[in-house]
Amino acid sequence: MIRHLLIVATSFRLAGLLLGIASIVTLVDVADTWFGLRKLPPPDASPALDIKTYGLVGLLHNAARGLGYGLHALGALLTILLVVMAVAAVFGLLAALLLYLTGSGISHHATWARIVGIMTTALVAVASATVMAVMRRDYAIFATLPIGASLYALWVLIWRFV
Repeated sequence: MIRHLLIVATSFRLAGLLLGIASIVTLVDVADTWFGLRKLPPPDASPALDIKTYGLVGLLHNAARGLGYGLHALGALLTILLVVMAVAAVFGLLAALLLYLTGSGISHHATWARIVGIMTTALVAVASATVMAVMRRDYAIFATLPIGASLYALWVLIWRFV
């Protein structure tokens, strides 16, 4: 009985560590990309060239200015996406901390950790079943792995924990 509890506690800790490392790497990459976007020069604010005076050169210059404005607008949208990704990475980091602390609590027979572990594994089992329902049949077998692991953890936390 103790080995089952140790397996579940270790898996919660490992999941917390892996999710935490992924969240930290994502935060570092998002910050690096954001600082790279901040180094871009501002859009060209010079007046448009007169096409009658400069001809084809004026037309190409004005087209390049328009493309520059479009790329800066795309950069602004990318900045919004980076903020959303940073917020998601922070939430992932908090979830990783909760998973790690839950694993530590399970190994110390804490009741709160048992409740959080039951809710987490039930959520993973339902989410995996939902994913399995919408996947192609060729790859649906891979969704059974998290379902089986969740059912094992539920068995340990509900019936074998006591």
